Amino acid sequence: CIGSSGTLTATPSIGGGTYSWSTGETSQSISVTTAGSYTVTYSIGSCASAPFTIDVTESAPPVLSGINISETSGLINDDGIICKTDDITLTAIPSGGSGTYSWSNGSNTSDITVSPSSTTTYSVTYEEGGCASAPLSQTVVVFNLPATNYDANVTSGCIFPPFNPSITTDYTTTASGTSVSWQFPGGSPATGTGSGPISVTYSAEGIYDAILTVVSVHGCIRATTFPEAVAVVNGLTPISSFELTNASPQCLEGNDFCFEFTGFNADTIEWDFGDGSAVQIADENDVVCHTYNAIGTYTVTMIPYRTIGTTFGCSGSPYTNDIEVLGPVASFELSELDCENQLNRSFSSTSQGTSFSTIYTWD
Repeated sequence: CIGSSGTLTATPSIGGGTYSWSTGETSQSISVTTAGSYTVTYSIGSCASAPFTIDVTESAPPVLSGINISETSGLINDDGIICKTDDITLTAIPSGGSGTYSWSNGSNTSDITVSPSSTTTYSVTYEEGGCASAPLSQTVVVFNLPATNYDANVTSGCIFPPFNPSITTDYTTTASGTSVSWQFPGGSPATGTGSGPISVTYSAEGIYDAILTVVSVHGCIRATTFPEAVAVVNGLTPISSFELTNASPQCLEGNDFCFEFTGFNADTIEWDFGDGSAVQIADENDVVCHTYNAIGTYTVTMIPYRTIGTTFGCSGSPYTNDIEVLGPVASFELSELDCENQLNRSFSSTSQGTSFSTIYTWD
């Protein structure tokens, strides 16, 4: 190929002789970079072979005339600028038609379809008749999809026609772009535009999604469905109340506090025992019990709900009650060792939950 080199190697019938090339070289092999006739003779002592001539020809390497771009992403089609997650097809255009391709991503076809997550340059070479073209490159510019988010000031509620026939929530978003549009299936209005607030009213029991579509300045589109944005339940709003079914305070050892929902219009109760343990969800008829691991005063918080399926609908107000866990919890500390008086040590109580009437027993 033009611009490349080749090696000519003489092959004698008997070894141990010397070589004489028309280029003046005397090695068995020579490197050539131009077309032409090359002759070699081989001698052993005073006996020389007949000259052997080989003609070297040069072929022009193939040429890639361009890379075609095909995509429908962003503001302009086929400009090599796409949005993240979209596809683009790159097609190499060769001077011939029967060669092979080698792309930087490992593909060996004339065209590749890719979906890069960031701006990426792809290069390709084309080989025909043993000669390879110069590499040709195409950069694909990738822009991120716009961010989407939403907020609703009311996410659940009870309706009880005709006294309370509907609930209304205000949707807002901090997402920005050349276009911000909404869909509110089951709501009124069913659509909206802008960052809000957009007031939407729901008049039937159900779990409703909200769909937000944002178009960026680069023409990238993201449509996000926010599931269960609003839950609407038929029925009266729960009334909050609960009581302790056993005594408070209780001693730490063996404590077991039990609580019972005494309100109305709820089917599911959320219990928070105020000690950092996981919130407990229970049926409205369940008596729930909890054991505390440390002395102190704890605030128990209960929230009653009406549910639709497994989704919390409307809720009553949080209702709280304080319970007390009493000590004492025994502990003590030992004085530091005195090397001069090792037989004498002092013990001091560090017990918690003690009072003036606490009795201490040492063993």
